[in-house]
Amino acid sequence: MTDRELLAFLDVTSLTGTESEAEVLALAERLQASPVVPAALCIYPTHLAAVAAAQPSRTWALATVVNFPTGSLDPDAVGRNVERAVAEGAQEIDAVLALDAFFAGDLGRAAAVFHAVRAAAPDACFKAILETGDVRHSPGSWGRAADCALEAGADFLKTSTGKVPVGATSDAVEVLLDAIGSSAVGLKVSGGIRTSEAAAAFAAQVAARFPNSPLLPTRFRIGASELFNLLTHRARS
Repeated sequence: MTDRELLAFLDVTSLTGTESEAEVLALAERLQASPVVPAALCIYPTHLAAVAAAQPSRTWALATVVNFPTGSLDPDAVGRNVERAVAEGAQEIDAVLALDAFFAGDLGRAAAVFHAVRAAAPDACFKAILETGDVRHSPGSWGRAADCALEAGADFLKTSTGKVPVGATSDAVEVLLDAIGSSAVGLKVSGGIRTSEAAAAFAAQVAARFPNSPLLPTRFRIGASELFNLLTHRARS
């Protein structure tokens, strides 16, 4: 897959927590001017309203994170945060699994958090972040977390927050693809993807599981921050 093709699958992220509103707005302008417009811009909720107002005719989706990055909020708080994010312009919601509850075996609470996201944003694209690099995870728990997200109506399974040392891995992607099966749910790889080669390898892995349909941003996303600069530079060369 070429650099230009990869750009179309990119969820450009700005989630350091130190970015100013001016920096986020400048990044939004760069998305609009990109040689190939990325799929989405994923930012903290505090910047949603400003970006939505500055880019009313944007050709990419405006995404945000909730229950991020630790997955520690209760379902009611998650629901309120999602409702507020949608009201301020979010079209896509990347929500973290209730990690402590999940690993304590409280699957009901973990499921309730994801159901709260879906209920609060029935029309938004809901990406469930499973944090597959968490040291408490195993291949078996990856599958259980995926099932929890799918049962709640997630539109995408997402590997990682990018806030733990281990991000997306091919092993985790394979398990999540098994959980998705023949459904229309998509996969988002994120965490540690800094080269076009790494991004293309994940794209090839996903495409190989769906050989009879074209790979589209509705089925596959790449969450990254540094990669946007590299791909746009090469696409213009």
